[in-house]
Amino acid sequence: MNSTRIAHDTALGITRQQKRVLLIDSYEPYFYLVPREGRKPEQVQEQLEVETPHPSISKVTVEKKRDVSTEKQVLKIFCKDSESVEKPSRAATKSITGGL
Repeated sequence: MNSTRIAHDTALGITRQQKRVLLIDSYEPYFYLVPREGRKPEQVQEQLEVETPHPSISKVTVEKKRDVSTEKQVLKIFCKDSESVEKPSRAATKSITGGL
């Protein structure tokens, strides 16, 4: 039996016509990781894909994000389920920094 978990949000509500509704929306949980100064995001991405520091990490992409006044390249790290975001984020950070 496959135990793949799909993260989802649910919301209960009542319409103007007084009908009860349930909204379900699935998503893929993720977090951002900013590479250290001097490290190329693509190299860190490759390192994380090869090492896979935590089994919950499903994929890693590089994105551009604005930080106040500057644009930075960051890693967007996707997880298999929403309950396992904290541990993979710590494992990924430890993997690329050699420990904190």
